[in-house]
Amino acid sequence: MALRHIPESDWADYQMLADTAFSLFVNLSRMIDENYQQDQKQLASHVESKLKSIIERKKKELGIKEEQGQKM
Repeated sequence: MALRHIPESDWADYQMLADTAFSLFVNLSRMIDENYQQDQKQLASHVESKLKSIIERKKKELGIKEEQGQKM
């Protein structure tokens, strides 16, 4: 496919279109990244909560009492 000559007066329009498309991709990638980061935080919080409950249960099974001020 041969490139046709584009008048210079149209270059500004093409450049604006290209900049807009690029900006949309950048914003979409930021949104995806923020969503991923939020999911990771929620997962880490859930895992931490589960681990704390397992540790608590094991301490009770072993008869270990928590000292004052050291509650997880």
